[in-house]
Amino acid sequence: IFQGDKKSPDQEHRSAYLFYMFDWIFNNQRSFGIREFSVRKQPYTTQEINTEIDATTLKYGMNMINHSGKQAVVVISTGDSNLSQTRAIINYLLCKFKIKNNHSYLSISKIEFIPL
Repeated sequence: IFQGDKKSPDQEHRSAYLFYMFDWIFNNQRSFGIREFSVRKQPYTTQEINTEIDATTLKYGMNMINHSGKQAVVVISTGDSNLSQTRAIINYLLCKFKIKNNHSYLSISKIEFIPL
């Protein structure tokens, strides 16, 4: 679950974008992100997840999502940079998993992980 990127709040099919971002970074299609503008306190139900998947219009490509997997809130802060929260998380993960060698991104992105 991602707290929303306020620099691009109307991004079409946001959950589909996060699904494919996770697939690209982790090379699996079992993870799914849902944009949130406030921190959620309770895990999503299977029905809520299915509703979000249906809204993407890409359900056919998301059949590997683990509906009963662990859930967490991920809050991304960009500090003083001009990066959007989405770009900050992508750069952070690329550096963290050694896909990209510019480690300066590790210091400008703050990621808070809150298990649900």
